[in-house]
Amino acid sequence: MSMEPSHSAPSFSTGRRWFIGFHVLLAIVAVTAILVMVNYLSLRHFIRHDVSKSGEGQLTPTTLQVIKSLTNDVQVIIYFNPEEPLYPYVRSMLKEYAALSPHIKVRAVNYANDPAGATEIIAKYKLSQGSKDLVIFAANDRSDFVSQGQLSELDMSALMKGQSNEVKRKAFKGELFFTSKLLAVSSAKPYIAYYLVGHDEHDPQKDTEHGYQKFAELLENNNVKMKPLDLQRSVDLEVPADCDLLVIAGPRHEPLTSELERIHRYLGTGGRLLLLLNIRSQPGWEQLMDKWGVALGKDVVFDKPNMQESNVLMIENTGSHPITQSKDRIYMFYPRSVGRLPGKAQADSAQVTELLTTGPSGEARTDFRPGVVAPYPSEQDRKGVLSLAVAVEKGGLRNVALQRGATRMVVAGDSGMLNNQFMILPGNEEFARQSINWLLDRSFLLGSIGPRAFTEYQLSVNDSQMLFLRWIMLGAMPGGVFIFGLLVWMRRQQ
Repeated sequence: MSMEPSHSAPSFSTGRRWFIGFHVLLAIVAVTAILVMVNYLSLRHFIRHDVSKSGEGQLTPTTLQVIKSLTNDVQVIIYFNPEEPLYPYVRSMLKEYAALSPHIKVRAVNYANDPAGATEIIAKYKLSQGSKDLVIFAANDRSDFVSQGQLSELDMSALMKGQSNEVKRKAFKGELFFTSKLLAVSSAKPYIAYYLVGHDEHDPQKDTEHGYQKFAELLENNNVKMKPLDLQRSVDLEVPADCDLLVIAGPRHEPLTSELERIHRYLGTGGRLLLLLNIRSQPGWEQLMDKWGVALGKDVVFDKPNMQESNVLMIENTGSHPITQSKDRIYMFYPRSVGRLPGKAQADSAQVTELLTTGPSGEARTDFRPGVVAPYPSEQDRKGVLSLAVAVEKGGLRNVALQRGATRMVVAGDSGMLNNQFMILPGNEEFARQSINWLLDRSFLLGSIGPRAFTEYQLSVNDSQMLFLRWIMLGAMPGGVFIFGLLVWMRRQQ
């Protein structure tokens, strides 16, 4: 009996195979479409969520408020070489800004590889030839920029202690400067600060240790234009009506009585004053401060546990005033005591708040001797916690209409604390900035915008690497799924 070989029936018919292949192809198309849509939506609708426990990566409420208040477009040009170490931090942060407001337009120009674009930027924003590594902000026919050197907070502790000549980058200050520049170029007009001259004050145009060039730059960076004011030139010259802030920094010569009267009249109409005295300031300013409840000590304050090199006092004791929110140390050079005037409380008296104080080991020495800068200790010295700076606020003088709002003053017993040598210290710079913002009643800027420590881990890629990654995400991955499905289909055809 013969038996014919049996042939098993195919597991799938031809129609079944085509049906499965169609479904595989449809799945590949669907996955590809989903990836494209996700990438499109993430590009158009950026959402950032900080998962760090400390929240250090988040923009501060101050920055968010400034960004939210924008009504006109602001052009932001990252004029940088991408190889610079700070470039990833700059670009990443400005992308956050742009994602929060359609009015912020960010453009990157690589001056190293794009000479045509570099020439355009230099001409348009009137930069000097050779300018590089800047972030330019432009709006309302105004422009301003932040240089790379401003973006890092430097660790000066070893240098101040004489332990090393090396200065390291400690933190990134981009948010502070970017927000300030946004505010500066988008504001209707700058504030006006008059700088009193004629008494051998610190020179805001000098870049020497004792000059005030860095302080002048701080004003400019905070949308404050500074002008000189010489009240000795004429007894009829009043403090100008457009004066938003009067700055008196380290006067050595005694003021004229008529000057003090004119400054008092200015303060009585809601004026704002930043008064910084020093050990060499001549008598006379006490007459003005007495009227506002402030006592200027004729002394030099020491606090041995917190002294460096016998003349630099480290201040860690700060009050609860908005000006002193920062926890950074503040350094003062042979400071005088500045506090409340005893027995001056009246119904219309000014509110005097201590800003900076010594520790319990403070001494206010008054035994000055010829040829010696620092006074000697004596039994008459005041000891204990001593005030070194105050904030003064008052609604106005009786029967005098206010032009500018409440009178505000910041009075400190050392002018050297804001000179070029000390302004590089984070605490001193922050004290100056917060004092200016409080004096100008810019309460929304009083929230501290602190630097970000360089503790982030970032993956830096250039343009060609980014293109490669995009092809991997949008091409290779969906393509791999397609090829795998095709191989399965072909295998089942056999």
